Amino acid sequence: FTIQLASNRKVKSGDLISILPPNSLFARQYSIAKTDEKVITLYLRKHDFGQCSTYLSEIQVGCYVNAFIDSNPSFHYDHKTTAYCIGNGTGIAPFIGYSFEQSNAELNIIWGTKTANDAQKITSRIQTESASLKLCFSQEKDQPKIYASNYFIDLIPSIEQQLLNGAKIYICGAIQMDLDIKKALINYAKSKGLEENIFLKNIHSDCY
Repeated sequence: FTIQLASNRKVKSGDLISILPPNSLFARQYSIAKTDEKVITLYLRKHDFGQCSTYLSEIQVGCYVNAFIDSNPSFHYDHKTTAYCIGNGTGIAPFIGYSFEQSNAELNIIWGTKTANDAQKITSRIQTESASLKLCFSQEKDQPKIYASNYFIDLIPSIEQQLLNGAKIYICGAIQMDLDIKKALINYAKSKGLEENIFLKNIHSDCY
């Protein structure tokens, strides 16, 4: 589900918001999409035992949320170069925000979710005139499983030159996706006789 919070704080897509639910000692941190000058947009999945996601799914319009912002400059969008943004689940949030930012550089978003039905409410918010979007479904009926990480890994040979020229890679979502992509980039570099970490210097990760 989507929730939008009014805020006068100066934030950017990729920054983090820590929300403290009532009667809780621990804040839950989420990546944000900045889609409007005074609005922070969050994309969330309600978990059966998730204290914060349950709280946010039940909050009413007009209520206040106890939260604070952590700047995350390493995950701000670099408008000057080609970007490949790989996310799964709610990791799509900052990339939606990126699509609202003005840029002349190529922005490629690869997003993995379970089914096309899961994707409908989210993809309609992406500014597709600013970004190309590839959807990967892992549980679509009668369709092969496609994961965002695997789709990107298969792309590596065809975008090798872009990566060598400094194209950025942004990864947001499950930490296993981050590990798989980094491992694939290291192995590809080795197979080409390149320094094994040559592609890793332009990776920006926000994974959990």
